[in-house]
Amino acid sequence: MEFLKTNIVTYYFRKFIFKAKLIIENPSDWKYTMDIEPIRTQKGIVILSHESNRLGASLLAENIAKEMKRQGKDICILSRQFGELNDEYAQIAPLQVFLSKRKLNKIFLELKRAGYNNLLANTAVNGDCIRMANECGIKVVSLIHEMPDVIKQLKIENQLKEILDYSNYVVFPTNEMQEKITSNYGKVSNQQMVKPQGIYLQDVSQQKIFNASQILEERIRKKKRPTNSGWRWEYNKPQRV
Repeated sequence: MEFLKTNIVTYYFRKFIFKAKLIIENPSDWKYTMDIEPIRTQKGIVILSHESNRLGASLLAENIAKEMKRQGKDICILSRQFGELNDEYAQIAPLQVFLSKRKLNKIFLELKRAGYNNLLANTAVNGDCIRMANECGIKVVSLIHEMPDVIKQLKIENQLKEILDYSNYVVFPTNEMQEKITSNYGKVSNQQMVKPQGIYLQDVSQQKIFNASQILEERIRKKKRPTNSGWRWEYNKPQRV
């Protein structure tokens, strides 16, 4: 038991150090902690990202925002961390970074009054924000990406249960993921669906694919490998220069 307590303390200490490191590395992000004035709307959507690093989940949130913007949706982005993607988020839509739950509750209430009635929560890590959004009168769609082993590794079992209990919709990427999560952590209280996540490629003609492949092959042919031997690679075959 003492060993378990030590592990938990170590985990949260490392988490705190990691967040502090992001703040130090991205000092200009302080501007995003200031209150924003979102555009008044009737069907606004809030996108919640748990981080702003150039990693899979953050890039997924960014591309979801881009696609919604392309479709003419009124959106606002919330991030829980400082990071390199915040500047890119801010170019898509109004962005606010929050560092405490108290601040988040205030943001949710302000967004609700402005007509942002829907929240898209990206990844199970954001599970601890779902009940709060629900109590503020915001409908929540939660995207779950993590398998049970990852849930345990990240120590977010409680967050996941909050998602299952308080989300209006829970979206799983595959049937297998849905089965494993619900068998390990309980049923979804409201509605659930299986829908591939992160696919934004529109229908592309074979001619465009061919042209793109030709450009790629040309770049590969021109690419040189700098060495002292005077060799370069072309068509995967070494030739003397």
